[in-house]
Amino acid sequence: NISGANAFSLERLNMVVSILSKIWAYEENDECSYVQDLFSMMHSLFSLDFGSLNFIQSPNMIENQKSELVLFGICFGLISYLYFLATKKNMRFQISDGDNNKLGQQQPTLQMVSNLLNSVTLALERVGEEKYLLLNKVRDLNELSRKEVDEIIKVCMKQDCISPNDNIRKRRYIAMIDLCCMAGNRDQLITLLLQVAECAITILLVHFHDEACAEDLSSFSDELLPLLERLEHLKEGQSWT
Repeated sequence: NISGANAFSLERLNMVVSILSKIWAYEENDECSYVQDLFSMMHSLFSLDFGSLNFIQSPNMIENQKSELVLFGICFGLISYLYFLATKKNMRFQISDGDNNKLGQQQPTLQMVSNLLNSVTLALERVGEEKYLLLNKVRDLNELSRKEVDEIIKVCMKQDCISPNDNIRKRRYIAMIDLCCMAGNRDQLITLLLQVAECAITILLVHFHDEACAEDLSSFSDELLPLLERLEHLKEGQSWT
């Protein structure tokens, strides 16, 4: 249950997925492999509303960001495995679950990949803006009042680093470290999200370039087009640098 996982459980899950997605070759009739578990995890994880997960609503902003980074790290391990199957093993996926209910087993679908790409696009839009706001706060830190500086420290759960007798200079220094740490986390997540998006888009392109698949993708491409247009408008600029 991803939504109920704590930071430690997410870290362990990320490590397991990273290992299994690299060492387990796909064998359709191998009942002892973990491939079906990976596919099932893709179905549940790629369709999640990431913004509503409990651990992402924690009061500790930095821990919140770390959990989100690990979560998308799991997504990257899973989508990398699909990328390997599509590009190296020449596997082709059905559009949706209804098209491929094979022996009751869950198989990867293009709709599943599209769902993940949508989550990544939403995250890129949000995280780019968050990074921009954080860097602006760093720039304007000397203009903030003691109360505003203390609010930053409180959000980062770093109250134990200061005492009532500490002057504003020390408080601003601690706040600056926290803000830079959060901006760095956002930058790291942007890099990861772009890698996830690249894998997802390549998987989709492989299918569109395959003549045997392309004929069935007309309605799906109409659905996909608005998402790709939103991605196209994400450029390195005011909220990314």
